[in-house]
Order: sequence, then C-alpha cells, then structure tokens
Amino acid sequence: KVAVNRNNTIDIIIPQFEQLPLKRECTFNQPHVPVSIHPQIRRKALGFVSDHPCDYSPSLVNPNLKKPSLIMEQPVSFMPFSDPSLIESADKPLLEFMLYYDFKKCELTVTLIQATNLPAKHESGTSNPFVTLFLLPHKEDIHRSKTHYKTLNPIFNESFTFEGMQYDEVMERTLIIRVFDEDTFSRRDNIGTIVMPLRKTELHGARAAAVLNEEDSVVQTTTNGDIELTLRYNPTMNVLSGIVIKATGLKRMDFIGLSDPYVEIKLYYKKVKKFYWQSETKKKTLTPVYNEMFQIDLKDMDMDSIYMKLVMKDEDLVFKDDFMGMVEFGKHVEHSTGNKHWMDMLATPHTRITRWHTLVNKEDYTMLSMLHKL
Repeated sequence: KVAVNRNNTIDIIIPQFEQLPLKRECTFNQPHVPVSIHPQIRRKALGFVSDHPCDYSPSLVNPNLKKPSLIMEQPVSFMPFSDPSLIESADKPLLEFMLYYDFKKCELTVTLIQATNLPAKHESGTSNPFVTLFLLPHKEDIHRSKTHYKTLNPIFNESFTFEGMQYDEVMERTLIIRVFDEDTFSRRDNIGTIVMPLRKTELHGARAAAVLNEEDSVVQTTTNGDIELTLRYNPTMNVLSGIVIKATGLKRMDFIGLSDPYVEIKLYYKKVKKFYWQSETKKKTLTPVYNEMFQIDLKDMDMDSIYMKLVMKDEDLVFKDDFMGMVEFGKHVEHSTGNKHWMDMLATPHTRITRWHTLVNKEDYTMLSMLHKL
C-alpha cells in the first residue's frame, strides 16, 4: 500500500505483512505520486539479502539500506507511458503493455493493453491483429491473444503468465512480443515485433509503450540454409538411391521463430514427373536430422535426360505449406553444386557420394530453363 502523509512523506507497506511492524519511509519531491506505482515494490528496492528471489521473510530485509526510490528507472527496451518521447512516436505503430514479476508466486505476468496506428494489411484499409509472446531462448510457453477484426487500434486487455520462474532466471530471458494480421486465405502477415531483454526492464507493473519494429529480425535470416545429401548410382540395376541426412541454418517460418521442415524429392524424365518421395516432418527445429533413404528405378531412362529436384518445405496445418529452398540435380542444371554432385555420382558408380548443398530460391533458376536444354 502507498499512503501520502501531511509532511510530504510516503509510507510503503508490503501487503503480505500488513499486520507486521514493517514500515519504510522515503521523501518524494515531486508534487504527485505516479500512477504507475505498484503496491508490491521490487526486490532490489527493498534490499532482500537472500539469494532466493521468492523469500519474503521480514528478517531478511537489510536495515542499513538507503531509502528506496519510487522513480522508475529508464528502461532500454520501452518507454514509460508518461515519457514525453512518446509524443514523437505518435504516428508510429505502438503497443501498450505492463510487465509485473510476483516474487511470492515466482511468475511473470505480461498484460497487453492496446495497440495504436497499426498498418493496414487489407484492401479495405484495416487489419485483423493478434499478438503472440514468448521468452527466449527456450520458448516453452507460447501465448496468443484473441484476434481483433477490422481495426487498426485494437484493445486487448489480456494478461498472460509465465509460471515457475525465479527472478534470476527471468533476468536472463528476452521477451518477444509479435503482432500479426490474421488472413483466412493466406498466411499471417507480420505487423511488428518488440524485443525486450528483461535484465534491462522494470517489472513492477508500470504501464509502458513500445514502437513495433516492422523489420522482423526475430524470424528472418539472410540464407535459406544448407542440406547434406548422399547419392549413389547403380548402372547394373539402373537404380538411383539417396539418403537425406540433415539440414542446418534453415529459415524461421513460424511465429515462434522455428520451422516444421520436410524434404521432397522429385525426378523428371523428358519433362514428365516419374518419381515423388517425401521425408518425415521434423517439428520446431532449424537443424533437422533425417537419415532417410529413397530409391528410384530408372528403367528405360537415359541419364542425360533425367532431372532431379530437392525441395525443402515448412509444414503448416492451416495454410499452404511454405517453400523454404531447393536444389537441382542433373547433367544440364545450372546449380553448380547440384551439377557437380550428379557428375561425380555418374563418374564413380556403386559409390556413395555425400555433399552439402545451399538451398536456393525459385527465382535463382527455374526448372523450365533446364528443360529447354534437354
């Protein structure tokens, strides 16, 4: 509780020990008490000397501690709601929220208040925004708000709790808040992201706001990743076999910053698809390990007219699976590593040839350009 006395002092009483003689005073020089003051003052301000962040025993209060300040420290990742610099950001997309750590319950609560000035993602000039939030680096708990339809200024008023987290552990985490536009007929569009290292953030329930960063640095990478593949050609039986071993550095496709990748193998002979194979889907990973084998019967096929394509995709249970990258193999393909791997395989029959390949985009080269050369 916070009480202002006639002598311009403030009495602070922890609610759990309201009946105990635990009373601290400090001078407050500003003319009024900030609205953002929370009844449970953070552990550092009260001077608990125990290493356990949830210990509230009054005997652990340091009696020699200087009087605690009630002024909120300026955080790095966001601005207090009363910060004048918010006026300069009035025309930018903003998200208002509160962060509060409960030492007694050892839990972090994130309250989403509202968002303003969101960009329009639909032709009608509106969006269907919703919010996801999680803690890096583990992402065990992923929370999602309700979707607010046809608005650029949604009011959320929703709270989400990360339970069983000691204070020192919270200080090592980074909170990711992401705002999306929900679309029934296509994948969700990113509206903006907030990245908050909690060690630089006040957690006593003050209302704050942050500008949404439209550059989605949480999920975007500069490359499509690499994949390791083994190929073997048996000219006696006219059989091509291969092993999809593993991949690394894949694109982050999901809103939690991960992917659900699987591999497709397609073989064409004279412009006609003759073979299709698909690996298992590896959930929530950017470094999947497959070790899966495929085998293709090349009966009555000329090796000079064969073209094989490896495609990496991200599985989506709601929308269409996303393309993540591809590699082409064959005598006439333009992909350098794919062409070399294929030619090495033909030059050393009955031998397993293993190579790493960089996944490339569709626009880097097309199957059509190769087929014209067959």
